[in-house]
Amino acid sequence: MKADATPARSRSRAQQLPGTTTATGSVSRRGAACHSGRVYDLTGPRAISVGEAAGMIARVTGRTIRHVGIDPVAFVERQVDAGVAPDVARLLTELLVAIGNGSGAALSDGVERALGRPPRTFEAFVTHTAAAGRWN
Repeated sequence: MKADATPARSRSRAQQLPGTTTATGSVSRRGAACHSGRVYDLTGPRAISVGEAAGMIARVTGRTIRHVGIDPVAFVERQVDAGVAPDVARLLTELLVAIGNGSGAALSDGVERALGRPPRTFEAFVTHTAAAGRWN
């Protein structure tokens, strides 16, 4: 299952997401394997906000990337206008608003329990991804 969601893009190169000012623990899906019958709460080693993530990507890529908050209703409308099913757009918006309200701020040891090593930092993910040319 893909662990990230890609909202409709804005021509302004500003990342526009509703309710995303609270820091969240992120984890790269790279290396995460299926563990039958087990449930892991997967987070990165520290919580970061969407704005921090955008800033890290901007620094590594040399691009101007910033996070701009957007009203949840407007976000749903943009998603639907971009071809996302209305139910999916509402679900994604509810998820992002919940994360923005702090529901994703708790950290866990799930990555270490599942993989036998600590999670990579988001900074390490960004550096590796940029060096691999995936954002060119």
